[in-house]
Formats: sequence, C-alpha cells, structure tokens
Amino acid sequence: MQSPKQVKMNNKVLKFFFDIDDTLYDQYEPFRQAFKYTFGNRYKESNVENIFIDSRARSDEVFDMVSRGEIDKEEMYAYRIGKAFEDNGLYLSKPDCLTFQDNYEIYQGKICLSRQMQNLLTFLSNQGMFLGIISNGPEQHQWFKIKTLGLEKWFPRENIFISGKIGYTKPHREIFQYVENATHNQSDECVYIGDAYPIDVVGAKNANWKSIWFNRRHHAQPSNCEYSPDFIVESELELSELLLAIYHITLSFNKK
Repeated sequence: MQSPKQVKMNNKVLKFFFDIDDTLYDQYEPFRQAFKYTFGNRYKESNVENIFIDSRARSDEVFDMVSRGEIDKEEMYAYRIGKAFEDNGLYLSKPDCLTFQDNYEIYQGKICLSRQMQNLLTFLSNQGMFLGIISNGPEQHQWFKIKTLGLEKWFPRENIFISGKIGYTKPHREIFQYVENATHNQSDECVYIGDAYPIDVVGAKNANWKSIWFNRRHHAQPSNCEYSPDFIVESELELSELLLAIYHITLSFNKK
C-alpha cells in the first residue's frame, strides 16, 4: 500500500465517495452461495471465483447498452453469466443463466457489511467526514442493496448517487461533475474508492479526482492505461489504515 505522504495532499478536508459492489461489501460471497445453490456439484471442478471475476468484466461490457435501452436487463443478466462460463470453457443455457440470476438476487438480499467496514465508516462518520456513494446500476436494484446493507446509517441520502437515477454512468466524466455540483465540492477535494479499474479508477482520474483502487481480487494493474490510481489497497484492513492516515494528515493541515 502506498503511503499518503507520497502523494501531494492539499490543505482541504477530503471527501470520500465509495462504490458499492465489491467495495463496501464482498460481492463474491452471494455469488458463491447462489452458484452452489443453483448448480450443486454440476460444476464442482470449476473455479467459481474466476467465473465471478469474468462475469463482472462481462457486465461492464454491456452496462451502457442497458442504460441506453439497447438491451433489457434480462439480456444483460444472461449475457454476463453465460459469457463468463464460456470464458472458463463451460456452457450454460439461457434458462439456466436466468435461474442463477434469480438465486443470486435472493442471496444479495442477505448481504452485510463486515465488522471492519462498519468500524471504518463509523469512525469517519463520527469525525464529521463527508461520506458519499456513486454507483452504476438500476435505481431500484441499487437502493435494495443500500437498504439491505444499512448504508443510510453512514451515508446521508443526499450524498448517494445512482446512475440509473441521474442519467450518467461511470466512467464518464459527467457523473463525477454532476456529483461535484450536487454536493458543492471541487474535484481536488474528492476521493473515489472503487474496485473496477476501467470504471472506477479511470473514471475518477479522468474527472481529476483522487482514486483509491480497492483491488480485492488481486488483479494486475493494466500496463497500457493512461491513468493510474493514487493508492492501491487489497483488503479492508489496508483500506481502513489508508483512510485513517489520510484523515489524520488532512486534519493536521487544518490545525496549522
């Protein structure tokens, strides 16, 4: 993990904005549970985490098409899991894809924050830090997750931005500019924390925000990308240590 002292900091109190899926909570766990419930031992030799990772990448491929109304959500669900199976040398019929999606949604209804994440958000909230959310997805679906995770305990409703509601999606600069205007913040005050390099890191840096790449899945950093994150963390513990360090550094600036 890179030290905050290695990155140029300003004397403003930074505002932390989070992604939801695979950032605030571990999205693999409900996927794993749905996979086991749906398929049993049918694919017992397969690497479920690899299929999950590939499904996330495949979802990013078609998300904008859903936003533009070019395909419906059912087609997106079938595409992302079907293609993820193909990426791993397996075949899954469309009905099976949709059955898996139904079960996945059931297990998503049981998601929760880890104790580590709860403690981090509670500390930052108690210190009066600005906390926000920017998430791609249909408004109703993402709010279902927000309610299930109890995120309104730490994130005021006016600081929560869902692409399906506001009409802009990550990684496009417009969604970050929309959030700046809505929250009366400047780009050099904002830090975005997310797991998806081409969506979260590239989007934030293109908008002149600071970026924390929460690399839960230990991906290799793209070598040919124009943008690099300011920080990389690979666990909730590392994320907590980093945000607390940033908090104390910005606090010390404001005491001078």
